[in-house]
Amino acid sequence: MKSKTILLSIFALMLLPSTSKAIELASYQNGQVEQIAGQAHTIYIAIDRIKIRNTSSLESKQVGLITEENRDSLFFKSHNDLWLEVTDSEGRHLGYSYKSVFHKKPVVSLSTGLNYFGDKYNIEFVGYIFDPTEDSYRQSFYYYQVFKNGEPIFSKGRESIGKILRKKMIRDQGEVFPTQFHLLKTDSRSIGWLFGWNKHADEEGKGYYPDLDFSFARALIPSHDRLNKNSETELYTTEYYGLKFKSIADLLDHEKNQILLTPVTYHLHLFACNACSGKYYMPSEVLITAGESRTTVKNSKKITINLKLVDKNPEYAFAIAFNQDDHAAMKVAASQFDEQFKIASEHCGKYDVSLKQTIASSEYTFFIDIKEHWTLIDQRLRIKKEYDPISSRYAAECLYEVLPPDFVWHVFYRTGLFPSRKSVDEYIDHKYMITLYTY
Repeated sequence: MKSKTILLSIFALMLLPSTSKAIELASYQNGQVEQIAGQAHTIYIAIDRIKIRNTSSLESKQVGLITEENRDSLFFKSHNDLWLEVTDSEGRHLGYSYKSVFHKKPVVSLSTGLNYFGDKYNIEFVGYIFDPTEDSYRQSFYYYQVFKNGEPIFSKGRESIGKILRKKMIRDQGEVFPTQFHLLKTDSRSIGWLFGWNKHADEEGKGYYPDLDFSFARALIPSHDRLNKNSETELYTTEYYGLKFKSIADLLDHEKNQILLTPVTYHLHLFACNACSGKYYMPSEVLITAGESRTTVKNSKKITINLKLVDKNPEYAFAIAFNQDDHAAMKVAASQFDEQFKIASEHCGKYDVSLKQTIASSEYTFFIDIKEHWTLIDQRLRIKKEYDPISSRYAAECLYEVLPPDFVWHVFYRTGLFPSRKSVDEYIDHKYMITLYTY
């Protein structure tokens, strides 16, 4: 009986991840965007019909039953290593239930605030811990409110969940968990929060899109003008999808009183198939500036490509520049492709057809339909099938045989330009621009 008791104790302890090791908090833009830790709690969830006994013993008389109908109105707290005490919503003692048949789930709460030109903004949050193995972080998993000088001005999540969790959670003394809130800081002050997560991340934080930091994020930024508070909204809040800090935003130039966000969107110019789509690909720029009288947010459809971004990932920088009609940045990025351009020309040169020979025959033609360009090439080479919506796939197959996949993906798939010095220089020198399509 003693060995059985020891085994049951070990099993019960395994139900909750260990919090004894130091937690890691994410940080971006040299600490200007920092993940916030919250207080750790535990909630016991009845996952089946469970007996309530008179005493903490398996031989004790059954005095009740936890069912799907009543479990939300019952409360459970630890009695010892093996048993939970069961109480009703009024706190009255009902009996004991065996701990190992409950699911022990971690919960986190957070209370944080900042000053904004004399006004106090606070966030009160409670929710289950974000799990990257879940499909997403649904609003039924959390609830939070934003207060200005003690008055609620904004909320998200499910209020009923917030009430249930605050009643049922048990504080884990001294333990903390990472939350999905991130503090936004400039050199002078804290200016707001970012609430977000990456639903595509695996347990190692990589997943299908390793350069993606947030699949979803909401900015919460006090923004009224201290000189004329009645003329501005008191809280700037909006949703962003696909934020890339490490691969884009952290590399771009901005002032010390500014924070950069780079949400990304689909890119479906050249290829129409779902497998070829550039999900979480094309970035835009959100510039948050802490001014002397207010914080402002400015949105731009384009980013300003610099040498740090080119040096970190010249292929990606080239594709972004192409789709932004930034010919100067295209030229800088392409200067690093001598070896790849040579290999492409030697092995797949028959596809290197001048734009002038297809759809850009006139010196007055500046807008290029890349899909039409490749359709005409395939027709000239007599390799176009009767029905083939991806006319350039033959060139792609050849390039993939001799060049790194990432290079082909960015430089060819996302632009449609054949990767050769002749083709790229022709496009840049004539200052051609693409004709965009929405699928």
